[in-house]
Amino acid sequence: MTCDSNNFGVAPEISEAMCINRLLDGQLLNEIPDEFSISIKKLVKETFYLGVFTQLYLMNFPTRDNFENVNRTQLRRKWQIDAITSDVEMGYYGDPENPILMDLWEYHYYTKVVPKFREKLNPTSFKFGKFKSYFQNLYLSGALLVMYCDLSTKGTLD
Repeated sequence: MTCDSNNFGVAPEISEAMCINRLLDGQLLNEIPDEFSISIKKLVKETFYLGVFTQLYLMNFPTRDNFENVNRTQLRRKWQIDAITSDVEMGYYGDPENPILMDLWEYHYYTKVVPKFREKLNPTSFKFGKFKSYFQNLYLSGALLVMYCDLSTKGTLD
């Protein structure tokens, strides 16, 4: 299973940092059948886009429509750096009193990600902790991208 910079449309070093390969040891990578590799890549994309769509549809930002006036290159550069540590950048995502944003993530993780890895890999609880952290960061990096887009529109009022 390989990662390329097209996985997230970001620089190769960012894509590699966010790549699932870093969680799987070399021997395990050689044993993964192609169809499992494809399904893991699909899970990675689904998790990232779940964060994007969660932020887009559950959070409202008054100047979001002004995105065409944003410096996209500068926005992308900032996000590429911060996406690696989205969990730190975001802190707790949402309202602790109404944790729907993190509940969506938890539901996705326990109904999609965990069963897929148990099916083929039977990872240890330590490995599952690393997988959970990795997939949570992917989810949050998607939300962070939209949040940065929203915040960058603040100064673009006509």
